[in-house]
Amino acid sequence: MAIEMMSRDNTDGPPSRRPQERRCLVGAYNEIAYAADVGARKIVLKNSITDANLKTAIRDAFRVGNSDLLVITSDVGSDFRTIDISYPFDLLTPTRSGHQIRLHLSRQIPLARPLT
Repeated sequence: MAIEMMSRDNTDGPPSRRPQERRCLVGAYNEIAYAADVGARKIVLKNSITDANLKTAIRDAFRVGNSDLLVITSDVGSDFRTIDISYPFDLLTPTRSGHQIRLHLSRQIPLARPLT
């Protein structure tokens, strides 16, 4: 189920789909999940990836909305590396807490150990 906002470039032609204008809650969450998966793949391929390179890869993978609004944190434990991503989402219908919610996603990636 995909819900997209449609826009018209001109009054004569059919509506065009613009990914940056898609404001579906599920679509935005799916994009955050995809960006987190890209980050997880980078960690699996290279355990020693820097936080800056990891954040750049995640921001580049986020195609819907403003990637500068992503809040990305990365923590390294003894066996796992954790990626936390949050993104503000404006609701069209107000709630008790206002018009904006934060979508949050976390991934825990096991770190590869060298064979002994």
